[in-house]
Amino acid sequence: MHITLFHRDLHQITRGSIYTVYRNLADRIADCGHTITLITQDSPIPLPTHPRPGISALSLPRTEDLEAHRAAVADAVTAADPDIAECSTWDAELLTYAEASPPAPVVVRAEFSAPTLGTTDLAAAERRLLEEVRGEGALRHDVDACRPAVAIREEPCRDARSDLQRGERD
Repeated sequence: MHITLFHRDLHQITRGSIYTVYRNLADRIADCGHTITLITQDSPIPLPTHPRPGISALSLPRTEDLEAHRAAVADAVTAADPDIAECSTWDAELLTYAEASPPAPVVVRAEFSAPTLGTTDLAAAERRLLEEVRGEGALRHDVDACRPAVAIREEPCRDARSDLQRGERD
């Protein structure tokens, strides 16, 4: 299985928890025999294009224009042709891809919600991404295919979309 993981700020040198999460997640999934493509933006200390067997990295041009970034991400994931495309809610990086009826299912990892952090400019895109992946079903393929790679917690979770609509803060 080929999985793309997206985050705007992945670097060769780990500078915080989100970097550690993505790099460790990629390692663990690759250890299970799957291939990973990490997609990020250019960095002063970029990831190597092949950090280890089973993992490749692609850096997109750095921009603060989120619409342009989302379009570049959509082009990159379409070219990568993954079985699953993953991103976090933050920056709604797969929004343009998800809105285009993508061939690969989109998995959205809940990160800090925009309303919780008071970034109302990101909240609308975050809401659109969640609505888009829920509308068609975030996982259109059998989730059992992922079980060897990732432990899936099967417990109820809060409805993030309802929280967004109510504007609740944690």
